Amino acid sequence: MERKAQGQIITTVLIILLILAAVVIVWQVIQRTTRGAAEQAEGQAQCFGLDLAVESVNCNGTDIAVVVKRGGDSVGGTNLIVTATGSAGDSKRGPAETINALETKTVTVNTNNGTSTTVTAAVEMDDGTLCIGETRTLDC
Repeated sequence: MERKAQGQIITTVLIILLILAAVVIVWQVIQRTTRGAAEQAEGQAQCFGLDLAVESVNCNGTDIAVVVKRGGDSVGGTNLIVTATGSAGDSKRGPAETINALETKTVTVNTNNGTSTTVTAAVEMDDGTLCIGETRTLDC
């Protein structure tokens, strides 16, 4: 009778150990997933409230003049980045500009081929995070 009781105890202990191992594995997967999502949300949280608008776009051959206006936001970055993207997926960046709250800047992007279809205005934060303001489709 004692042997049967010992076998049941050993079986119960092994089942408990298997359950604990499964819980640890599931916890590690959940922790990795939530940590990655939290880091991504933290990077995007600093972009909330960005008021950056493409006021106008003027096409002149291969040059695209983009007028960008920044509102009275309190987002920290001041590095303005304007990108023109062509229908083939090729992108060209305009020259680096600094834009503070309540300023308007004109950035000229040379596309080399005049086939750009969209322009995007963004502000790069001090830590390198890119906060996208507005994307506008071109009519030229």
